[in-house]
Amino acid sequence: MDLSAWNRADLFREFTGMTTSIYAMTVRMDVTPLVQHCKKTGESFFINYLYLALRELNAIPEFRMRVHHGEPYLYDRVN
Repeated sequence: MDLSAWNRADLFREFTGMTTSIYAMTVRMDVTPLVQHCKKTGESFFINYLYLALRELNAIPEFRMRVHHGEPYLYDRVN
């Protein structure tokens, strides 16, 4: 990736210079329909929730980025 043309290059340099770089997010979400579906079908709530969360996270390019050999790399999909 060409860092000189990337609009997030300054943030990348800031976070890669940290000893520990992590991020966290807390959100409220209504999972009632999913709970009802899982009870009705006998499916695992956790597996279904995990699938749906990863599907949505993969829709956001920044969540598919990783550092590879010191450079930012955008994966097509993260499992």
